[in-house]
Amino acid sequence: MKQTDKIIKHLRATKGLTGREALIDYSIQSFTKRISELRKDGWDIQGVKGNHPITNQRYTRYVLVEGKVTKEEKTGYLRKWYQANKEAVKAEQELLGPKLLKKYRDYHAAK
Repeated sequence: MKQTDKIIKHLRATKGLTGREALIDYSIQSFTKRISELRKDGWDIQGVKGNHPITNQRYTRYVLVEGKVTKEEKTGYLRKWYQANKEAVKAEQELLGPKLLKKYRDYHAAK
């Protein structure tokens, strides 16, 4: 199975894939190149940037979008994700502490 086939299969089955996950799970070292190839082939793959809540390391999670997505739909998707993962987010917030949490929120508010 080709690397691009593995990526598409994973994106269809889950909520996305990061470069680190692709490297660990599938031994794909040129992940962003594979994403570019898939986009050239007509796949609508969006990159959602984020920061790890503890280490503050930046990453991009790539998700497969079926059809066109409006800004309102993306906002709705993020709200649904937050609702589904609210307890995990709150647990991470408790670990962060108030100062780091403020820094984290300020960073995302600036985007």
